[in-house]
Formats: sequence, C-alpha cells, structure tokens
Amino acid sequence: MVYKQTLIDNFDDGNLDSTKWTETQGPGAIESGGTLNLACVADYPRIEGDISFDLTQGIFAAKLSVTGDRAEGCEFYIGAHDGAGNHISALGGPNGAYITFQPGGLTTFSDEVVTDTTVGIGWDWIPSAWWGIGNMDGNNVVRMYNSTDGQVWNEMARCTVGGTFNKTSVGMVFMAGVWNGTTPNLVANFDDASYWANESETFVTRKVRWGGKWIPATPRVRTGEVWIPAAPKPRIDGAWDPMI
Repeated sequence: MVYKQTLIDNFDDGNLDSTKWTETQGPGAIESGGTLNLACVADYPRIEGDISFDLTQGIFAAKLSVTGDRAEGCEFYIGAHDGAGNHISALGGPNGAYITFQPGGLTTFSDEVVTDTTVGIGWDWIPSAWWGIGNMDGNNVVRMYNSTDGQVWNEMARCTVGGTFNKTSVGMVFMAGVWNGTTPNLVANFDDASYWANESETFVTRKVRWGGKWIPATPRVRTGEVWIPAAPKPRIDGAWDPMI
C-alpha cells in the first residue's frame, strides 16, 4: 500500500495557527522551536484540529519526541474528533510500554488488542518517529501505528469503536498531562502534523527513491512542451493492456 502525505502543520512559525487549531484545554500548549509542545501538567493541555479528513481512508500522525525527564503518571495522546464532542485517541505512557485508547463524548471502544507490548512510546521510542491513529475499517476497528518513514506503518494496537463517532469527517487531536499530582518537567514535542492517505499502487502511482526514502510518484511524459501524467501499459498478445 502507498501512503500520500498531506502536511497539516509543521509548527515552524512560533504561533499556533488559529485557522487550523483550537486550544480546548489548558494552559500548557505552546508552539516554539519548530514543534508543538504540550507540557505534562494536571490541566491536560489539548489541541483540536479544525480541518477535517476521512479516518477510514488514512492515518493521522505526527513525529514525536520529548524534552525533560520521562516520569511516572505522564500521558501523551494523539487522536481524532468529529466536531460534535465525540473522539477516540491513542494513549501512551512515555515512562514505559503502556499503550491503550481513550474515547470521549458519546464514543466508546471495546475488543482492544495490543500488539506492541515492549516499546510503546516509552524509553526505546525512536525520537521523531511517526506516531498515529487511523485506517478505521468497515467494522469500526481503528489502529494505532508507528513508522520511521511514513510508508511502512507498524500496528501497535487496535480496538473497535462504538457509540457515536463520525469517522469520515474528523480533525486531529493532541493532548498531554499527568494524573498523579506530581509536577514533572516532561514535554511532548509533536512535529509535522499530517494526514497520510492510503492509495492503491498501480502503474500510475508508483514509488521512487528520494532523499533516502521511498515516496509515491506519478509517471509523466513530455508532450506539447509540458509534462503530463502518463499511464504505462504492458503489451500482451499484440494488444496494449490498460491494467487500470
């Protein structure tokens, strides 16, 4: 499967873009140093995206790293909300391998399966690797993922979403906090908030090697002094097979 990235925000201008995000809980969220930074405080700072995507056709993800000291009681979240108070988020404990899901509003979840029981987003997390949630299928099973390149997505956990949730029109969610009354200095740093749409690989959509990574590419030919998309076809038994 090929994934095509839509970059929502690279958080590089030092100010949270009010056309893209709404701070729904806080304080404790700040955009600085090229990342969205959510402090692990009791207020549980939360940012919700104002641009909608289809969670059945792709993955919400961002590059995750940390500053400060990983501490007990801290939690990071990345998820999706439907604009009507309903949401489902991936939840990870940065001080260990614990991961799960958290619903909100009229959304519920059940039948959780955790496949990553050793790393999660804890001590062995690769800094700036992608962490995401999405690919919600016809049975309302949603998946938590990690990835190092945005093309190979490793399932960390999955669950079945129930109750009320409009999975075809959702915005992104970020949140962090601490639940045990302590005051750690840990901060979740999110970068390159993105929607990764899945596409079927065909002769029209292929992968090429660029910058050390495989990325989707569309073949083009030069005609009439311009480059136009091309659809290569194989020759079978004396005829050109469309393959599409």
